Amino acid sequence: MSVRKDTNKNILGKDWLIRSLAERSGFCMKDAKVLINTLTDIIFDAMENPENTILLMGLFKIYSVQTRAYNGYNPVNQQRQLVPSIRRIVIKPSPLLNKMARGEGVAAEQLPNENEEKDGE
Repeated sequence: MSVRKDTNKNILGKDWLIRSLAERSGFCMKDAKVLINTLTDIIFDAMENPENTILLMGLFKIYSVQTRAYNGYNPVNQQRQLVPSIRRIVIKPSPLLNKMARGEGVAAEQLPNENEEKDGE
């Protein structure tokens, strides 16, 4: 099996996310790192329960699904074997994020409003 190397993509990792959060929010790098690490912990904790779904409107939905067991074929020993049922995590992008990925124009009023959550305070 060959591994496809996609050299046309920029991989934006955790460090990039921390730097971007610090720049846009005015937080220091240390505080931004704490926020990202805490968010990561919260997501992991929430996904331990298979009944939980995380929904960030305008961004993505994270949920788990249980796969069915099936009879597969092992090419190494050339035998049929039972592939067990397992739980998988699914991350589904929002329609808006999909639209942006396809290169379709997204109007500024369609983007999630940063002040929406402040209205409730």
